[in-house]
Amino acid sequence: MRPRFQADADLNHKIVVGLRRRERSIDILSASEVGRFVELQSSSGLIIIPQRLDIGSAIEDLLLIWSTTVASEWEYQRFHGQ
Repeated sequence: MRPRFQADADLNHKIVVGLRRRERSIDILSASEVGRFVELQSSSGLIIIPQRLDIGSAIEDLLLIWSTTVASEWEYQRFHGQ
Protein backbone atom coordinates (compact mmCIF):
# COMPACT_ATOMS: atom_id res chain seq x y z
CA MET A 1 0.00 0.00 0.00
CA ARG A 2 1.40 3.38 -1.01
CA PRO A 3 1.70 6.24 1.48
CA ARG A 4 -1.10 8.75 1.82
CA PHE A 5 -0.32 12.46 1.82
CA GLN A 6 -2.00 15.30 3.68
CA ALA A 7 -1.06 18.80 2.53
CA ASP A 8 -1.15 21.57 5.07
CA ALA A 9 -2.59 25.00 4.35
CA ASP A 10 0.83 26.47 3.53
CA LEU A 11 1.61 24.04 0.70
CA ASN A 12 1.19 25.60 -2.72
CA HIS A 13 -2.08 24.13 -4.05
CA LYS A 14 -0.50 23.85 -7.51
CA ILE A 15 1.64 21.03 -6.11
CA VAL A 16 -1.46 19.08 -5.06
CA VAL A 17 -3.08 19.67 -8.45
CA GLY A 18 0.11 18.69 -10.28
CA LEU A 19 0.48 15.48 -8.30
CA ARG A 20 -3.08 14.48 -9.13
CA ARG A 21 -2.54 15.20 -12.81
CA ARG A 22 0.69 13.20 -12.98
CA GLU A 23 -0.56 10.21 -10.97
CA ARG A 24 -4.29 9.70 -10.71
CA SER A 25 -3.97 6.99 -8.08
CA ILE A 26 -2.02 9.11 -5.58
CA ASP A 27 -3.84 9.66 -2.30
CA ILE A 28 -3.34 13.30 -1.34
CA LEU A 29 -5.75 15.62 0.39
CA SER A 30 -5.42 19.36 0.67
CA ALA A 31 -6.01 21.13 3.96
CA SER A 32 -9.37 22.45 2.75
CA GLU A 33 -10.55 18.92 1.84
CA VAL A 34 -9.67 17.42 5.19
CA GLY A 35 -10.76 19.98 7.72
CA ARG A 36 -9.69 18.97 11.24
CA PHE A 37 -7.33 16.10 10.36
CA VAL A 38 -5.05 16.40 13.38
CA GLU A 39 -7.90 16.04 15.83
CA LEU A 40 -9.23 12.92 14.10
CA GLN A 41 -6.16 10.98 12.97
CA SER A 42 -2.49 10.52 13.69
CA SER A 43 0.30 11.21 11.25
CA SER A 44 3.20 8.91 10.43
CA GLY A 45 5.62 11.58 9.33
CA LEU A 46 6.33 14.94 7.86
CA ILE A 47 7.87 16.03 4.58
CA ILE A 48 9.03 19.62 4.52
CA ILE A 49 9.03 21.32 1.12
CA PRO A 50 10.94 24.59 1.02
CA GLN A 51 8.91 27.51 -0.34
CA ARG A 52 11.76 28.32 -2.73
CA LEU A 53 11.64 24.86 -4.38
CA ASP A 54 9.98 25.15 -7.76
CA ILE A 55 6.63 23.43 -8.21
CA GLY A 56 7.85 20.92 -10.81
CA SER A 57 10.70 19.74 -8.57
CA ALA A 58 8.37 19.41 -5.60
CA ILE A 59 5.98 17.29 -7.65
CA GLU A 60 8.78 15.07 -8.95
CA ASP A 61 10.25 14.59 -5.46
CA LEU A 62 6.90 13.69 -3.93
CA LEU A 63 6.14 11.28 -6.77
CA LEU A 64 9.50 9.62 -6.22
CA ILE A 65 8.80 9.22 -2.51
CA TRP A 66 5.30 7.94 -3.20
CA SER A 67 6.34 5.45 -5.88
CA THR A 68 9.33 3.97 -4.04
CA THR A 69 7.92 3.49 -0.54
CA VAL A 70 5.06 1.69 1.12
CA ALA A 71 2.88 3.04 3.91
CA SER A 72 4.33 0.70 6.54
CA GLU A 73 7.74 2.34 6.10
CA TRP A 74 6.24 5.54 7.49
CA GLU A 75 4.97 4.08 10.75
CA TYR A 76 6.04 5.95 13.86
CA GLN A 77 7.40 2.82 15.55
CA ARG A 78 9.72 2.02 12.67
CA PHE A 79 11.63 5.32 12.93
CA HIS A 80 11.93 5.11 16.70
CA GLY A 81 12.99 1.47 16.92
CA GLN A 82 9.95 0.35 18.86
